[in-house]
Amino acid sequence: MASASLLAMLALGTTLTSCSDESTYVFDSDLHSFGPSPATRGETIRIIGTNLSKVSAVVFPTDVTVSDFVSRTDGELVVTVPQEAVPGKIILISGGTQIISKSPITFSEPISVEGISVPRPVLVAGDVLTVSGEYLYNVASVTFGNNAVVEAENFDAQSRHELKVRVPAEAKSGKITFSDGADWSYTSELEYQIASAEATSLSSASLEEGQAVSVAGANLQLVSAVYFPSDIQAEFTVNADGTRLDTRVPQGTCSGVITLELFSLDRIETPAFTVPEIGYSSVSPDTDVVPGAPVTISGSRLNLVSRIEFPGGDSMESGWEVSADGSALTVNTPLSIVDGRITLVQNDNISVETDAVTVRKAGNIFWTGNVDLGNWAQNLEVSKDHADIYPAFDSAITGPGKLTINFEEDSSQGWWQIQPRYRKDWSTCFVNVRDDNGGIHNMEPGQTSWTIVLTQEDIDEMRGDGWAFSGCNLTIKSMEFEAN
Repeated sequence: MASASLLAMLALGTTLTSCSDESTYVFDSDLHSFGPSPATRGETIRIIGTNLSKVSAVVFPTDVTVSDFVSRTDGELVVTVPQEAVPGKIILISGGTQIISKSPITFSEPISVEGISVPRPVLVAGDVLTVSGEYLYNVASVTFGNNAVVEAENFDAQSRHELKVRVPAEAKSGKITFSDGADWSYTSELEYQIASAEATSLSSASLEEGQAVSVAGANLQLVSAVYFPSDIQAEFTVNADGTRLDTRVPQGTCSGVITLELFSLDRIETPAFTVPEIGYSSVSPDTDVVPGAPVTISGSRLNLVSRIEFPGGDSMESGWEVSADGSALTVNTPLSIVDGRITLVQNDNISVETDAVTVRKAGNIFWTGNVDLGNWAQNLEVSKDHADIYPAFDSAITGPGKLTINFEEDSSQGWWQIQPRYRKDWSTCFVNVRDDNGGIHNMEPGQTSWTIVLTQEDIDEMRGDGWAFSGCNLTIKSMEFEAN
């Protein structure tokens, strides 16, 4: 029998806890293994470790303390398993120290589940199930649908003939499985229905940033996280009966729905809401815009604009004027402005673009030509091996500035494009257009020029392997440059 007991020993790690306030503590005793497990109530188990003679008591689950030992030495404790013990982790008490086993003790008794009593046909999280049967104190866990596990230490009650367990928040409808943590398990024949959360209405269908909003519904206590459009997370509270969830509209939100993530990881959505958004109708002037001079943008709710981004790379977060009714915004353009669209930003998820504006050119034409790009069939190449073109660019472009491409559109076509790129690999575009549709810029009908802000990297590439201007349905007529 002694050798059989040794074979049944559980090799365990230990979790050490202490009542000491000190940051470090020297543990006098240690638990290496115990067995046999499954054990039998009324019979002995052996606990193997070090310095075990200093152990004053063994606590069996739940809170059954044994201080009378069959034997006790530095290397081994022998203790009788009390009749009241149930499956779970055992604890050794050594002075002010608790030594907790990682593995639970289990018992070799034939468990049977004879009945499951539920408080209502459709369960909700927190409902208590009453299980009747035999040797139920050997049940180590109950698993609900969605693999939501309740361990024995979290049961509401556990005795030989009865077990009470609450439906966990993570549970979903399905069968219920009981396990002793070892070889025995039992799965119910019935599938038990567990209610999910519902979101039926919002306190307002029109929301603004910072506004308080309530979600009405059922079982909202099952909500673990709240997300507004673009997965912006918000803090929330839920009332006692789970019928109302209160939150606040976060910064950066836009029209859409509120998404409620449940403890089960399911997601449900509220009815849709709208956020007042800026609108655009026109910009004046839209041609021959003088850098540094004002433009007026007409639209709606322009008082909600938080940032203005200009073609050329500059942006502003203040310094403009808005009419009292929010229908007109006047702003002085930056000196770096180039041809393109002005972007009005309300927040990270709401913005509008104006129609394209064109900027008054300085008239510094340094090259003229007649390069028809066709349908991406031709290129205007600027490189040292093109002696008819390169010298004009090399002498005119002395540092960062604005390069204006003057062109003529093929009026028989419906789209016109240019892509300025480096000849070193024919795929890397100029720095300030890389994020613009892969460097491919679309022109407006009737547009005759386009301005690019050149960086030193662009200029270094021109003097290295060179540039290539590719595109379709345009004929490049001339180039002009204005240094910063």
